[in-house]
Amino acid sequence: MLLIAPQCFAQARPIAAAAKELAEALVRQGGRQAAEELAQIGGETAVRETLEAAAREGGEALVNKTTQYALAHGPLALKALRPAPARMAAALEALPEQLVKPALYAAAREPQVVTRLVGEFGSGALEVAARHPGIGARLVETFGDDGVRAARALTTDQAVTLARHADDIAALQPAQRSALLGKIASSPRVVLDYLERHPRILTTAAGVGTVLALKDDIVGTSEIVTGPDGQPVAVAKPGLIERVITTERSPIRTGLNALVIVLVAFLVGWALIRLWGAWRVQRVRVAQEMSKASKSPDAR
Repeated sequence: MLLIAPQCFAQARPIAAAAKELAEALVRQGGRQAAEELAQIGGETAVRETLEAAAREGGEALVNKTTQYALAHGPLALKALRPAPARMAAALEALPEQLVKPALYAAAREPQVVTRLVGEFGSGALEVAARHPGIGARLVETFGDDGVRAARALTTDQAVTLARHADDIAALQPAQRSALLGKIASSPRVVLDYLERHPRILTTAAGVGTVLALKDDIVGTSEIVTGPDGQPVAVAKPGLIERVITTERSPIRTGLNALVIVLVAFLVGWALIRLWGAWRVQRVRVAQEMSKASKSPDAR
């Protein structure tokens, strides 16, 4: 179906006919669930209006692209693309493949909001909405470009934590707010854990300074990468001590190796001396016993 349909829909013909054919294809492909989803968004009329908008904004190529998304992901793709097909299609194409479906779900959940945010902040807004369902769009809406950069570095649990402190952060002066969000992006666990332990810390300038002065973990932290399902995954990242010690030619590692060798040699030497001393004591004791035995009257 996916290989044949784009060629079929690519033929120049009235949008109404294309919309009817697409609606029928969606129902055949998705069954009852697709029929219900299609009815919820307005049925064949919604399909026609979406394709008409795509034709106005991008011509036949965008109509075909919209059709491909609909056939691949169902009626929710039409709901996501409908407010601004060209803008949303361009944003979707900028995402990793594994984020496309979560992005469509996010846009279908709040089509007007997500479409507006994509228009203001680009594909990064859609990426954040896809990575953090239900909370990503709010972070972008609250913090703009700084929110996009910060949220990209967070797991969804961390994004939820950030959202709990969003009002306090939003109340800061622009320079402080931008600096704090940058700090969260670079050291999310350190900063967010500190905010959780000190929820009122951001109410004073001194408190903000304290948070900005937090240092990265000495013994290690984690970094966020995109997993196979499109969700962020925390991957172990060595801290300062680990980076220094595990470096092959690190002077600290060399010194520690030498210290271990010296310590082992000392322990072995100490053990040998103790054994030698015990042997000497035992030898003297045996000699004394033999001497006493030789002088005894019974020995005569």
